[in-house]
Amino acid sequence: MSVSKILGLGLLAAGIAAAPASALTTFASISPATTSLNVRFVGDNGTSRLFTTTSATDNAASGVPVFFTLALDGVPAALQSVNARFTLDASMPSGVVNNAGAFSLLGATGNFSILANNPITANGITGFNLLSAVFTGGSVNGTVGSSAGSFGSSTEGGGTITYTSDFLSFDQISNSDFSLALTAVTNAFSTNGNRVNDFRATIGGQFSSEPLPSFVPEPGTWAMLILGFGLVGVSARRRRNTTVVA
Repeated sequence: MSVSKILGLGLLAAGIAAAPASALTTFASISPATTSLNVRFVGDNGTSRLFTTTSATDNAASGVPVFFTLALDGVPAALQSVNARFTLDASMPSGVVNNAGAFSLLGATGNFSILANNPITANGITGFNLLSAVFTGGSVNGTVGSSAGSFGSSTEGGGTITYTSDFLSFDQISNSDFSLALTAVTNAFSTNGNRVNDFRATIGGQFSSEPLPSFVPEPGTWAMLILGFGLVGVSARRRRNTTVVA
C-alpha cells in the first residue's frame, strides 16, 4: 500500500479519535517521505514515551524525513512542499483508559520540530524552523487489535500548544491543535493490564488553529511600520504644540 493511502486511512482514524470537533482550520501538514516505520512507543508501568526514530531499538528521539506543506493563501514558492525532518518526543503516564477495546493514554507532554533540510529564504527571511511546538494535554488513541490510531493535542480539549516558526506568526492565535495519524502499527495495538504494549508505526498528520497564522513580514516592512508609527507620533506632537489658545 502506498504512503498516501496509508496516511489517508490513518487520518480518518485520527479524525474519529481526536479531541472534540471545532472550527479550527488546518494550516499545515506533514507526510512521511518514505514507507519506513518512523515512530516508536515504549510503555512501562510508570511513564510511557512516543518518539520519532527509524530504529527498532533506539531510545533517543531523532529526526525522520517528511514532506511539509502549508495550506495558506500566498505561500512563497520556497515554502511549497519542503523536504524536512520531523522530531517528536512525548511522555505520558502509563495508565490507560480502556473502553471496550478502545483506549486512550492521556496527559502527554512534550515537543516537536519540523526543520527544513536546507536553509530556506522566504519573504526576506532565512531560516530552518518550519514549525515547532511545546505542548501538554496530548493523548495516544487506538483500538486493541487495530493497526491505525492517532496522537494529538487540542487547546479546546484542555491542552496547551505553543507554536513557533521562522516564517509564520502565531501572535493572534486563540485556539490550536494537531492531529497525527499512527498507521502501519506493528504488531497492532495491544494492552497488558494497565499499560499499552510497545509498538512501532508511521506518523504524519495536520496542524490547525483559529484564526490562521500569518506570514512574518519582510524586515523592510517592519522598518516601514516602525517609521510610520514614529511619524504619526511626531505629527501628533506638532499638532499639540501649534494649538492656539483663545
